Amino acid sequence: MKSMVKWLMPIILGMMILSSVLPVSGAEDEETLRLNREYIENNLQNNRAAFKMMHTERNVKKLEITDEALKYIEEKGIQITLETNHMTLDFTPAIFKTKEWQTALKSGEPLSVQLIIKRGSGIKVTENFDQWYYQQLGIDRLGTSSWELSGEILVAGVKQYEIHEFASNLSIRLKYPSEALISVADENKLTMFLFNETQSKWDDLGGSIDRVNKTIRFQTKTPGLFMIVVNQKPQQFTDIRGHWAESDILAMTEKKVVILSGDRKFYPNREITRAEFASFVVRTLGLIHETGTQRFQDVGVDYPYYQDIMTAAYHGIVTGVGSGRFAPNARITRQEIAAMMVRAEKLKGKSLPADQSVLNRYQDQREIALWARESCAQVVQSGIMVGKSDRLFAPKSTVTRAEAIVLLHRLAKNLD
Repeated sequence: MKSMVKWLMPIILGMMILSSVLPVSGAEDEETLRLNREYIENNLQNNRAAFKMMHTERNVKKLEITDEALKYIEEKGIQITLETNHMTLDFTPAIFKTKEWQTALKSGEPLSVQLIIKRGSGIKVTENFDQWYYQQLGIDRLGTSSWELSGEILVAGVKQYEIHEFASNLSIRLKYPSEALISVADENKLTMFLFNETQSKWDDLGGSIDRVNKTIRFQTKTPGLFMIVVNQKPQQFTDIRGHWAESDILAMTEKKVVILSGDRKFYPNREITRAEFASFVVRTLGLIHETGTQRFQDVGVDYPYYQDIMTAAYHGIVTGVGSGRFAPNARITRQEIAAMMVRAEKLKGKSLPADQSVLNRYQDQREIALWARESCAQVVQSGIMVGKSDRLFAPKSTVTRAEAIVLLHRLAKNLD
């Protein structure tokens, strides 16, 4: 008997270990993946741990992460990617640092978090979407297809708290049903709606379109019911009519680089910050959010442009200003913009000519910093940037939001 127990113990232990890291099923319609530190380490590549939950017969996907794994992910600056049949989520552990998590920590019990993705209810969509009202706004629904995202905190393995708002944004790529579109031209008019339970209305989250992979990418801090719609008559900014950069702003709004804000104002004449420009560049290039190991003392996870800045830093588009700082609220200069746009071109596999003699036409060319001279020459020679006037390049001058969008529109055209 003792020999049989001795023989069976390794098998039992092995099964226990596998059950803690491999996909398991609870209810028949559920697919669950539990992550611990070891499983994350085994799937780690370039500061990203990617996992798939692709069981076609299970419409509910549950990702559970232990508190030990969350600490490890945070310490190493790891980003988690979860791919399901219909969507891909990119996030960092910062999303779980909610008030519910802080409350749960006081229990002293082992904690874990769950992300739950499931098919939305067609009945709920129908009951809460006033077809006539939204059609007057030029919004068409693509059937009743919807998806629901929720978050939970488990204390000692038992659900104790529901997450009402994540601490930072999740980046989500959702496949859209191309066969349901009215025309190919409507693909750029797709937008993501989130049902606002409190106000019983749908909020427009926007989104950028990838026609090749047939996905719409958007960000959200709010869990809930999501649905893709076609916005035939998108709202426009109220402060750009007649502005000299109006057509460029509208073009970049169509590309989802510029996102309509709640007050419907673009503030075209306001000077743009380093953080804002980094965000515009990331959207112009359509980059998926990354985190990497770069850290800036003055850019915390709760900073509005945190993920865009981290993504730009990860790809080498932006650098700090020294002493571990990024200076996100500082006004960006023309020579900084030149350097960032050249790096963006390089990232997309394009090289620009670099004859520095083109700078000789500018009386202030000696004011261009040594680190920026080649970049300034490249953007001038390629036509992406010109001087402030015929005789001045003004390398240290600031730039308005309108000017920045015009430059990025030229960059986008050059990349196209």
